Amino acid sequence: MFAQMQQERDRADDVKQRTTVLVILGNPPYNGFAGIAVGEERELSNAYRTTVRVARPEGHGLNELYIRFFRAAERKIVERSQEGVVCYI
Repeated sequence: MFAQMQQERDRADDVKQRTTVLVILGNPPYNGFAGIAVGEERELSNAYRTTVRVARPEGHGLNELYIRFFRAAERKIVERSQEGVVCYI
């Protein structure tokens, strides 16, 4: 009925069949303050503590668990394929 939709569906089917997509799905707690990150977890959020064009972040926001999860997911994507999707539930 709609030729454009059929073409889009066919292209999407092709991607689904022939392409590997890395998806990292998580449900980290949205705790207002999860405690100071230590060790490896501190290293995860350090990447966000260094800025070039804006003021350095202050406060405890970068210690929240969902920030650590997002950074861990970014790292995994870079290690595996340089391409991927990060999702929160």
